[in-house]
Amino acid sequence: MAKIVARHSGDAALWTSNGVVGALDYRSGKNTLLVTLPRREEAECATWSDDRTLVTIGTREGTRTLWNAKGELLAEVRGPGACSADVEFAPSLKRVFLSTGEAAVSVLGPGLEGSLPASWMALSADEKYVACEVEQETRVHDAKTLALVKTLPGRNAQFHGDVLVVDESVYEPYRETVPTSVAYAVPSFAKRWRRRGISIRTDRTPSAGTWALGGKARQYAVFDLRTGDALATWPASGYACGDEWIWRGGELIFIEGSLITFWSKQRGKTTHARECGGALRPLLSADGKRFVGLDGIWDTERRTLVNELEGADGMIYGFSRDGSLLIGIDPESTGLDQVLAAWSTTTGKIVWRTKPPRHAGDVNHDPRAPYVSMDTKTLAFVEQSNGKLYWVGVVVTEHGPELLVFDERCWAGAADLLEPENQPDGLPAARCPELMNEYLRVVSSGG
Repeated sequence: MAKIVARHSGDAALWTSNGVVGALDYRSGKNTLLVTLPRREEAECATWSDDRTLVTIGTREGTRTLWNAKGELLAEVRGPGACSADVEFAPSLKRVFLSTGEAAVSVLGPGLEGSLPASWMALSADEKYVACEVEQETRVHDAKTLALVKTLPGRNAQFHGDVLVVDESVYEPYRETVPTSVAYAVPSFAKRWRRRGISIRTDRTPSAGTWALGGKARQYAVFDLRTGDALATWPASGYACGDEWIWRGGELIFIEGSLITFWSKQRGKTTHARECGGALRPLLSADGKRFVGLDGIWDTERRTLVNELEGADGMIYGFSRDGSLLIGIDPESTGLDQVLAAWSTTTGKIVWRTKPPRHAGDVNHDPRAPYVSMDTKTLAFVEQSNGKLYWVGVVVTEHGPELLVFDERCWAGAADLLEPENQPDGLPAARCPELMNEYLRVVSSGG
């Protein structure tokens, strides 16, 4: 059986079986065989570049490879930690930067196998520079030649548009650390501003790189990256529930403890107080008009609560493609007896429940089709359209990778090409070939 090892943008997944890696597009049901791994090693992780032109794969045997979209091997390196690295692609350079948080960043590309001394790295959006952290300083390298361009004091470097922000805080035992953020212009790397008492979060900024989320004097804040000035601040909730946020264009949706805060430059800040808990990470609908957070459905444009969710308890995994339902775990089910449930986004009530063929396991959050682990050999995802639940998976047969679709009643697809002992556990006994056509017709029409 195939197992899915990565996904991309919510509309396709990378899968592997018996030394081959392929791509499943769940909107069309089309399978494409991408690569055959050298020595038929077993892939344990895989990552696509955002533009889908590069794939890097790590194997159980300790090999990391880089491939193009045609399935051509660009580079290969062997060593420990093949699947423990943070990945930054530079498609224009046909290379990938791999950071394991240890003493070096590996660089993999055609005719290139090198490394940079660093425990942290960040790649600029134009793929011209890579910033590497070495002890208490940041070394900026040319991403193409790897030549050293600039050495700056500070740690936790992150590129935001044409600004590089570093943290110059000095950490001393038994003394309170006062955060200090410093911004440098790119590409001159001249100092643009320095602010004591503020910290800039190092990820998930708008693509324009104009604003950033951070903290100031025990408050949360949005900062103008061009000046370092705070545009809005708000106090913490006082609950130790963590925080999560997303940017929707130039609008921030921020959840911390019991508070949901909206901010944009045009409309300012709006904060709602809720109970601590629930779904912490904001999950957007496919059209971006609604999101779920703190066990409620919210209108992103109006910044208002649309519906409370019936007993959700934070176990929501994503919206259906048409936005009419939310899929998650029934709050009354636990452990190995977990039951999938669907909430109506119109009423907030549970409209159906179904027992998966196997324990749902760990679900990777996805706004349209959460992937659900069925057992150690198989990984399927829930595809939900017009109130109907499909389980979709991939099997590899002697004829190549094939799609398998089943619901609570019956199955259709590639399982009929498998020997009985190789069929996935929990598959319904009945076969219904029409289910495949039904599924493909539904997804091809957009649900």
